[in-house]
Amino acid sequence: MSFNRFAAAVLCLTVLLCAIDRHAVNAQTLDKTFNTNFKQLNFDGVIRDVVFLPDNKMMLAGDFPYIDDTRVYGLARLNADGSVDKTFANLGPVDASQEKIAKIAVQPDGKVLVAGVFRERTTKTVIRGVYRYNTDGSLDAGFRTTLPDNCSSEAMVLQPDGKIVISVSYQNTNGPWKYGVVRLNADGSQDNTFQCALLSEQSILDLALEPDGQVVVAGGLASGISTALIKRYNADGSPDAAFNENAQVTDIDPYANVSNIDLLPDGSFLISGRFEHCNGVARDGMAKIDADGRVIAGFVPGYTRQTGMFHQAVRANGNIVVCASALESRVGGQRLFSVLLELNPDGSVYNTFPGLSDQTDGAMAWINGAYVAPDGKYILKCNGDVAGVPVRGITRISPDGTFDHSFRLRSGTNYTTSAAVYDFVVQPDKKIIVIGDFNFVNNLSRNYVARLKYDGSVDETFDPGTGLSGRPRDVLLQPDGKILVAGDFLFANQKLRKGLVRFHPDGRVDEGFQVSFAPYTEVFAIARQPDGKVIVKGVFPNYGTGIRLIRLNTDGTPDVTFAPAELEYIMIAKPPTADDYFYPTMYPIAVQPDGKIVTEHFRFNADGTPDASFTPSSRSYFVALLPDGKMLMRGLEDHNLFTGLCRVQANGALDIAFDPITAEDYFTAVYVQPDGRIVTSKQYNGITTTPIYTRRLTREGQVDPTFYEGVETNRIVQPERRTIGMHDDDLILMAGFKAGSNGPIERIKIDTRSAQQITATGLPAVWDFNGEAEAIALPTTSTAGLPLTYEVVSGPATVTGNMLTIQGTGTVEVRLLQTGNAVYYAATPVVYRVISARRQTIDFTAPADHVFTGAPAAVTLTATASSGLTVTFNVVAGPATVAGNILTITGTGAISVRARQPGDTEYFAADSVVRVFSSRRQQTITFDAVVPMPVSDGSQMLTAATTSGLPVSLSVVAGGASVNGSTLTLKAAGPVTVQAKQAGNDHYLPAEPVEQTFCINPDAPRVTIHTSSLTAMGTGSFQWFRNGDEIEGAVNASIDIDAPGAYTVQVTVDGCTSDFSMGVTVTDVIEESASSVVVFPNPATNRLFIQADHLPPATRVSLYSLDGVELYSQPLSALHDGHLAVGALPRGIYVLIFTHAGDTHRMTVVLE
Repeated sequence: MSFNRFAAAVLCLTVLLCAIDRHAVNAQTLDKTFNTNFKQLNFDGVIRDVVFLPDNKMMLAGDFPYIDDTRVYGLARLNADGSVDKTFANLGPVDASQEKIAKIAVQPDGKVLVAGVFRERTTKTVIRGVYRYNTDGSLDAGFRTTLPDNCSSEAMVLQPDGKIVISVSYQNTNGPWKYGVVRLNADGSQDNTFQCALLSEQSILDLALEPDGQVVVAGGLASGISTALIKRYNADGSPDAAFNENAQVTDIDPYANVSNIDLLPDGSFLISGRFEHCNGVARDGMAKIDADGRVIAGFVPGYTRQTGMFHQAVRANGNIVVCASALESRVGGQRLFSVLLELNPDGSVYNTFPGLSDQTDGAMAWINGAYVAPDGKYILKCNGDVAGVPVRGITRISPDGTFDHSFRLRSGTNYTTSAAVYDFVVQPDKKIIVIGDFNFVNNLSRNYVARLKYDGSVDETFDPGTGLSGRPRDVLLQPDGKILVAGDFLFANQKLRKGLVRFHPDGRVDEGFQVSFAPYTEVFAIARQPDGKVIVKGVFPNYGTGIRLIRLNTDGTPDVTFAPAELEYIMIAKPPTADDYFYPTMYPIAVQPDGKIVTEHFRFNADGTPDASFTPSSRSYFVALLPDGKMLMRGLEDHNLFTGLCRVQANGALDIAFDPITAEDYFTAVYVQPDGRIVTSKQYNGITTTPIYTRRLTREGQVDPTFYEGVETNRIVQPERRTIGMHDDDLILMAGFKAGSNGPIERIKIDTRSAQQITATGLPAVWDFNGEAEAIALPTTSTAGLPLTYEVVSGPATVTGNMLTIQGTGTVEVRLLQTGNAVYYAATPVVYRVISARRQTIDFTAPADHVFTGAPAAVTLTATASSGLTVTFNVVAGPATVAGNILTITGTGAISVRARQPGDTEYFAADSVVRVFSSRRQQTITFDAVVPMPVSDGSQMLTAATTSGLPVSLSVVAGGASVNGSTLTLKAAGPVTVQAKQAGNDHYLPAEPVEQTFCINPDAPRVTIHTSSLTAMGTGSFQWFRNGDEIEGAVNASIDIDAPGAYTVQVTVDGCTSDFSMGVTVTDVIEESASSVVVFPNPATNRLFIQADHLPPATRVSLYSLDGVELYSQPLSALHDGHLAVGALPRGIYVLIFTHAGDTHRMTVVLE
């Protein structure tokens, strides 16, 4: 068999997903029949000066690279209709678009003088000075003025004699700035007849030239100074002292200046800028001064308040056009706010430019330049929305404030494709209303709102005119076909709508729907109730601070029965690439069938009061309402986007049956299909620069395998501005930001075929080749039951049918394929890999245990592989090193050595073999001799030690004793054998055991004395002694006393003999008298009881020691209670004598 037990133990399958184009197998493809092209107006730079030419053309100068897709390098000539005059080619070597042209002057011969800062196109060197261009845009080589690196020019006027007066600002190295006026000759050289002393701290912002050659200078002092001077210089450059004493302006703000000055036909001057007083006379930003510099009292500006005066222009009739960030005036008793006014020569208001004025402050965009064209119209500089019309650069208006549509572009601009579609709604006829940040759709002007046909082309039957004036956020289609749009705009087709407008189906603004919102209203989301009333979410200054809900009637008036519901204010961080913050305005509003309103993590009753029965997490936000009343919500955590998608019950409780999408996925849009499945737009980790793709989830939150992830859109998307929706049964629309060929909205066609997979489990990952061709059975069908095909990618194998035949050793790779059919997609190919090789084993004999003597010792290792390949060794553990097959033992302990053979292309790696042996020192035991002891000693301490210091183990081998630790417990007399052992450890060998045999002697026997005999107590063999001599034959426990002397006895048990008993000395042998006297006990200890019933009381009782000493003598009647106290006498044998009437009776007693 070719597959061994080892292979069975490591069964696995290496499956490689082929590196193929995911689009080839995706279940959805980009619908190329849906074609849109969105463009956004953009102006890269600033227009700084405008000059009109006699032929109604105009020159523009500044720091802009393009106008209307034409590269102009900061200087361009426009035709009367606003198109770029390409006969002025600006072909010179300098480029002002990266620096700036501050001022233009046109000579009578049509040549153009420009002052500013330039950059050489090839070397990028910065050049400062004045250039002159020929009428075709080429540089006039005969003219050039170059200023030093630390010098620049901001103002310029052309004298009738062709000389040029320019302002200069100059700074010495690390020194203060100096300002002055220089006059150039017609060829650009300096006119040395004009010598003007430099001014300290007085910047020059504008110049005016008088007919006599005098030059009037306007400007401002350094920051922090509230006074600015107006100076006049004579034709030779000397100061006009009389004028200079009179002309100055002051402001409460420490940045006073005069930024504009014009010479009027009567010789007076019109000045404007930042000031409140001129020569002590109250003048708010504008004044007229006479030729001597004194204020002309007859000119008083007609506006009542101004903010940020930008520019002034004088018409031929003496009227004055002025623009600022805000101009407040009263006309006919009505308070107006404007960005542009025309004043009469006395300063009274002549024209408020209807359409550019409003009764509320802040309604208009800033216009930072106004120029009167020869035909009486006005060219406005602006980079924003003017009265609801997007302007990027310049536009032209008529005296009544209407835009001149004959002007080809309402801005000097270049287009960009960085447009966006924020939201869309599909009409029943499949046309699509789109809102977003765009100005042109398929090259047709559409500002922020448009309608597309089924194929993506613009539906021109929907014409919103000038469209919206700012960003839209939400769009809603009414059943009658009218369209509600909400956002941050003020105007819709130049009609004031302040954040909410309703269009007729043809694009006209619905005059029957008008809101009464205050300025700075922002509308984030809208929803329609079945009765036609509209729920609106946003910031409404006239309803209070914060984000709140209000309800409008069908005509746009407030529904006073609805309490404006304020929402919680939460700051949410954008993804890491963003640089600012936004509110949770991306979360929509939904109206439930019961009339309740859901948004963010709130639900309100139909009257606007909070619904206390709805209690979701305060960090979850509403996404979509499901048909069964449940909701999809998005999570928030720690004020950062936690992008998990979850489902909650109707009361807000988490629905655990829905498997939520985890926080590692960043969702930018969610759409619930009619069948309940959920289409999402997904982005990893919240990083907006990574590709975004779509996927579909089942009703329970699982990934829908019939809808493959993919359709890489490469969008760069802000997460709150994405939307997905169905366009048709098998078409999905996706919208957002997109800088690519498909535009910010695209249509995806869903392929309805089913998925199939190739599974190849249970195949071996390794194959034990035995030298003969052998086969492995491969899977035959996919999960769909369709037949598989196979191809050998590499390795020594062939495939016949589904049998893979291994023909040699090496790595074999086989690709399994199923190409699909009309019902199933092609399966993802799977590559099966198996390694074929021969087996080998290692024979490794462990070295013998080593006795370590203290010096390193070398041992030769011996191991062989069955393959004949070289075996290597390594020390796994222990005090040793290995080099080649030589093992050097360096200490004591267990040593583990592994033998390896890693295999090659022919052989598998062999199982490594580990052998373990020891290296240990020798040790001996010292066991101190044990002295014999009587059993009554009870215990004895034993002493034993080893040369290694390891503890000794003691045990009783034989005898009546036991041992615990080193304590010997004596239990019985006789010989005892004790063994001392030490078993060794990793570093020491076992010691040789040591045994000792010794005696536990019987205790010395006790002797009982009788009248004529002695008895020894104990067990064993007895031997009696008299006077120290062994009494022959006296080997019993008792002995008769037949002679005086000192008697002792010993007892012996198995050769272990006791000490001698206490001696009994007999001095005489006396015959006992026959008597009825009874003495007891005998032997006695403390008392002797005497019974002598037949002896008279006068009988004398005497007690003698054996040596004849009388110890006691009293009548028998004197004995106390019939006993004699003997406890104080020495132990031994005594003689008791009874005497009466010459009769004597004797008795021997023993005290013990």
